[in-house]
Amino acid sequence: MMWTTEKLRRSFLDYFASKSHKIVSSSSVIPFEDDSLLFTNSGMVQFKKNLLGERDDLRRACSVQRCIRAGGKHNDLDDVGKDTYHHTYFEMMGNWSFGDYFKEEAIGFAWEFLVDVLKLNKDKLYVTYYEELDKESGNIWLKYLPSERVLSASYKDNFWEMGDTGPCGPCTEIHYDRIGNRDASELVNKDDPNVIEIWNIVFIEYNRTISGLVPLERKCIDTGIGLERLLSILIDVRSNYLIDSFAVIIKAIEDRCNFKYNDTEESIDVAFRVVADHCRTIAVCTYDKVDFSNDGVGYVLRRILRRAVRYAHEVLGLKEGVLGELVGIAAHAIGIELKSVDCVNKEELQFMKTLKKGIERFHKLAENNGKISGEDLFLLYDTYGFPVDLTEIMAKERNIKIDYTNFESFKQKAVEISKMSKGMKLNIDAGLQSKFPRTDDSFKYTKNSINATFFFGIEGKEIITKPNEIPEGRELGLVFDKTCFYAECGGQVGDTGKIIFYDGEKDVGVFNVMDTQAIKGFVVHKGILEGSASYQALQMYDQELRKKIMKNHTGTHLLNFFLRTIIQTEQRGSLVDPEKLRFDFEGRKLTNQELEEVEKKVNEFIQSNTDVEAITLDREQAMESPNIVRMRNEEYPEKVRVITMKANGLTIEEMCGGTHVTNVSDIGKFRIISETGVSANTRRIVAVTGKKAQELDMEAEIYLSKLSIGEVVNVDKTIPLFYRQKVEVLNQKNKKKGEELSRAQYAKNKKEILELIAKAKNTSNLDDKTVVYYYQPTDSCTRKDLVRFIGLLCGEALKSSVQCLVYVFVNEETILAGNVSDNKGLIEKITSRYPNSHVRASKGIVQGSIHTKMNYEDAKGLLR
Repeated sequence: MMWTTEKLRRSFLDYFASKSHKIVSSSSVIPFEDDSLLFTNSGMVQFKKNLLGERDDLRRACSVQRCIRAGGKHNDLDDVGKDTYHHTYFEMMGNWSFGDYFKEEAIGFAWEFLVDVLKLNKDKLYVTYYEELDKESGNIWLKYLPSERVLSASYKDNFWEMGDTGPCGPCTEIHYDRIGNRDASELVNKDDPNVIEIWNIVFIEYNRTISGLVPLERKCIDTGIGLERLLSILIDVRSNYLIDSFAVIIKAIEDRCNFKYNDTEESIDVAFRVVADHCRTIAVCTYDKVDFSNDGVGYVLRRILRRAVRYAHEVLGLKEGVLGELVGIAAHAIGIELKSVDCVNKEELQFMKTLKKGIERFHKLAENNGKISGEDLFLLYDTYGFPVDLTEIMAKERNIKIDYTNFESFKQKAVEISKMSKGMKLNIDAGLQSKFPRTDDSFKYTKNSINATFFFGIEGKEIITKPNEIPEGRELGLVFDKTCFYAECGGQVGDTGKIIFYDGEKDVGVFNVMDTQAIKGFVVHKGILEGSASYQALQMYDQELRKKIMKNHTGTHLLNFFLRTIIQTEQRGSLVDPEKLRFDFEGRKLTNQELEEVEKKVNEFIQSNTDVEAITLDREQAMESPNIVRMRNEEYPEKVRVITMKANGLTIEEMCGGTHVTNVSDIGKFRIISETGVSANTRRIVAVTGKKAQELDMEAEIYLSKLSIGEVVNVDKTIPLFYRQKVEVLNQKNKKKGEELSRAQYAKNKKEILELIAKAKNTSNLDDKTVVYYYQPTDSCTRKDLVRFIGLLCGEALKSSVQCLVYVFVNEETILAGNVSDNKGLIEKITSRYPNSHVRASKGIVQGSIHTKMNYEDAKGLLR
């Protein structure tokens, strides 16, 4: 069999599906609701909630996940091309157990798949395990391998942790010796290119706390196998770049340039690998709707494209526009299809302009200094998108030395800056501050739709002072003499909206504002221009979004105040956006009763119908007042704005520069969504207000109405905290009631089948010597219980030496259990008549499933 990427994917998924694993499609390369990662960098990312016990919708799962490692902790970008096994994009195969099977089965599955299904030479396999905490794995492996190839390894190599605290555990790794016929045990985990790890099985059996490791009751399995690496072994090549999904792209590159790929370490082959790998990454990012931008994942994607462009143009001599073609080919090669690669072509064209400036800057730096310093190297890397290795090529060609001193420190400083405010990515120097007055943003509290005059634009570090030079279709920042937009500050997000440019009576362009930031006294509107810019503009923020933000911000003040009536606390931070409010505070976990009291008091205050007033005070005067709430260690201006609300004998005062409702009744409703820990002494409350709170209440009422008629519900949507707790209590009650009904129904079924068994045992009629029985379930009976129940009933027939088949429907599927004199023959009958069936024999009984509904006559026919 000639292995291909698709065949290996299919083989892996089919194998684990046959072991009752649910096949889960690859998630996006952008993690959902996970701010800790830029990209999905492993198969377990989409299963985090399952591993943490926050979701219980899966017991066994398998997937082939699209992964990217090009940013953050796991960053292979600068290594790609230098060798034959690093990639920015790769596919990770994996299987998971969430409180189901554990070490014995996980190791057995891995061995069976590699040796029996893929036919790998078992004499080339080595395994490692962490002996200090996991002697069990070592003993299990001795069933499959001799002791000299079962190796004890270090904590560093064989212990996995999700973070500083939380689920963790030892792991066992399977390694493969490409050469064979030797003792390669000393080369395991030594970065030898011929002795490589192919499968990592993590046993999540501990919870790391501040005080140490605590065993988990619910143990999980998390595994990962690099598809490209395993495929290279199957087709017996030493390079991942020789497998089919790369070979197609490399052949396309060869057809478009004057070089051939030879899989060496020469610069031409390095360029082939860079372009092929990066085209795959660009393809999958485009498929998952990642846009090129100046921050976050969009910035990493931009760097990847620029690195690909440099190698494609400078080393391989590919023409402009070819990269887009290659991205389309790469997409097809990895099993996805792109509707268009226009975004790639536009980004390439834009970079060519930047590239030209960068080459000019390189020559200037080299002529002035006679060398390239660490700072120069970083400037070319960061501003002009020059990968270090390509700057090295240019320097070598011109016989110029590079001084690497301080390069890493500049790089680290840039990482730290990137973690700060989004606005800090735009550079405003002292020259601009002296040339232009600060933005007058006083209108943000009083007016929407104002006329303003264009001052300048910012794109990265480039300043544009003429409106007719503002580029269309690219993200950048614009500054005006005045604005009605609110710039991100104090936890409140910046406004979005539109700025319409006009010339006389004629509109010439629209600037779509996606964010607003304050930088060095200027309000910077970040967005994209459609059409042309001019000096005159009409600004309009999105009023509906602003209203939602105002409700959430005033709600945050009320939450802060009433929290302080329950516990002694200080605010640690906040986020106010249109969808929610997030409030971090120091102190202990609140009880449900305390949280309910806070929510109740906030809503009572909302119903007071009192006005929200904003007054301006001297900073010192405000600081001296013990009743005005303020953030500790916060720098306040000379004049501070104080938000005041008075009702029910209470006065709420807090320093704040944000936007608020004019009357508390505008908030409508306040609902707490969650209260969680952020760090050792910091808690976080997430809440919603207004229409969003009403919508979530309605969602919760739908769940409650279903529960009221005895249903068990899967809460897959956000609902308010106290509703959620009610739902959980009723769910447990209904589950318990359902279990009782299921047991009662089992007893009824058992009585009926025992009567049939007795009749079959005593009859002389051959047709009546067998029992075929349809199990009558309750609505609440789970699949797992049904499998157990029909197995038990079939066991009753087995005790009486009566041939029997018991079956039941689960949706469109038939679950069955049977025993005959020839169980092997029964299995053959089932699999021949129902090709998609999964059945096996255990303890004298055949059990499994058929992916269709089987009628009584069909069932009886299986026993003939």
